[in-house]
Amino acid sequence: MTRRQAQKDWFAIARTPTWLGRLLIALALAALFALLGQWQLGRALPASTPSPTPGQSSTSGSQGQSANLETFTVSPDPANFAVISGRLQPGGKSGFWLVTNSQILKSPKPADVGRDLTIAWGWASTAEAALSAQTELNRETLLAVSLRVVGVLADAEAPMRSHPDKPYLFDSLSLGQLINFYQPFQQRNTLDQYLISQPTLASDPSALAALEPIVLGTAPSAPLDNVNWLSAFYAIEWSVFAGFAVFMWWRLVEDERLRRKAEDQTQS
Repeated sequence: MTRRQAQKDWFAIARTPTWLGRLLIALALAALFALLGQWQLGRALPASTPSPTPGQSSTSGSQGQSANLETFTVSPDPANFAVISGRLQPGGKSGFWLVTNSQILKSPKPADVGRDLTIAWGWASTAEAALSAQTELNRETLLAVSLRVVGVLADAEAPMRSHPDKPYLFDSLSLGQLINFYQPFQQRNTLDQYLISQPTLASDPSALAALEPIVLGTAPSAPLDNVNWLSAFYAIEWSVFAGFAVFMWWRLVEDERLRRKAEDQTQS
């Protein structure tokens, strides 16, 4: 049998309703595996600081860049804090963010009132400097009933490793990790984004003067050595599964062609 004839026989089998139905199942599985791979890839890569959007007023924190700013009134909770490593500033400086929990009292979306909000207050060159600013922030806002904060909402990052010797230190800003870390352990209704604070002249706590304003930009907020390689491996694995689902359909059609060919040769 020539190769051309083999191809004609293969397509004749593949076009039958039975095998077309099986093709649809294979494609559905491939699509599912591709979606799982995309989800794992999103968990693997460090999130990016939000890009500035034209048409909005700028602040000193964005250094002349404009951004979509949101204003919240919150009940501060700096006792529940964390320090996030691998944060970049202009000039390639790598340092740390100080983040704390708070409860929303007023929000652009009324439905968010009463929910928890994690706020990234500023950048420090060392973890010790971030901790010092947190101590001052906790002391300064200890009796504060409310605090006005202006900033940009950003999506949470994929979880990275923690540091058992420094439980307050994290390599990514993962809200899932922070919610489990905040004390006391309790059910929390947390906003699914965090706020990157941008300084204003009127209402910022003086404790934040020890921190540099977080500069908004398009660079990743964490270096590539913070990639979650386990999730990246799973993303590749799901992509392979997606291709394998279609390959298996092709292989089964080919096996059917070979089976029919063998039966014809036996009968003849």
